[in-house]
Amino acid sequence: TFIDCSKSPADLRAIVAMPANGAVTPKDRVVPAFCSFCAMLSVDCCARAIPLSKSLASIASLTFIVAIVLFSLGGVFAIYEGIGKIEHPHMIESPAVAYTVLVIAMLLEGFALRTALREAKGFKPPRQSWWGFLRNTKSVNHVVLTLEDTAALIGLSCAMVGITLSLVTGNPMWDGISTLLIGVLLVAVAAILFIEVKSLLIGEAVDEEAEQKMREIILSVDDVDHVVDLKTLYTGPNELFIAMKVTVGAEDSARLVAQAIDKVEARLRKEFPIAKLIYIEPDLYKTKREQQETDKQISRSI
Repeated sequence: TFIDCSKSPADLRAIVAMPANGAVTPKDRVVPAFCSFCAMLSVDCCARAIPLSKSLASIASLTFIVAIVLFSLGGVFAIYEGIGKIEHPHMIESPAVAYTVLVIAMLLEGFALRTALREAKGFKPPRQSWWGFLRNTKSVNHVVLTLEDTAALIGLSCAMVGITLSLVTGNPMWDGISTLLIGVLLVAVAAILFIEVKSLLIGEAVDEEAEQKMREIILSVDDVDHVVDLKTLYTGPNELFIAMKVTVGAEDSARLVAQAIDKVEARLRKEFPIAKLIYIEPDLYKTKREQQETDKQISRSI
């Protein structure tokens, strides 16, 4: 909300006769507001019907709408305007007003980007690059706001360069070219957001290195013999769901099995604090053939 309010005056640039950056304007207020709405909605999505998908259903899916609808349509509109200005070029009527609005907008967008980066810094590992953070983070809001503010600054810069070249060369076609570039930029941002959010929509697991670390932790417990299966799922920016099937000794008592499960959970949560839900199914070790025979016996008894 603070970022949104800080950028509201930047919408003045849409009033100026500068289609080169007008397409960037509508999303400047909608995107942060939409992300805030998603964050609030995620609280209401903790219902019994979707216990594991509060972020998946709200933040990720609604941000997907932001990426496709706002950025894509804004990019298509800018491309359309750019082609129109290239085919029918005309000089800017009030360059001084255009420069004034662009400079003010760039200052406000820069302040908004600084705020977004400052908020995201608490989630970014110290040695990780910003691009690596945006590619790997599960915080969709940080991805959307950072890319949106960055794209806005680049779009404003393109608009200023286009206006300057038009005035210096006396050829208004440069304004149309800058408009076209802004449209391509918005479509590119939409594509990046689509790729990043899609993984959360379909269900994203931890990487191979983290999964291998989990297996090592599980097998470090004395009473656990094998890890039959291990499934992980990010259910939010800072929430991880872990489910597994492990084998224990045939002679182990229920108390020993329960203690082994508690040790596995404690060690996993120590290494992965974001693991909010851990489900462990204990079983006895069986070969594939023995498991098939057991399944057949169970099917006959039902």
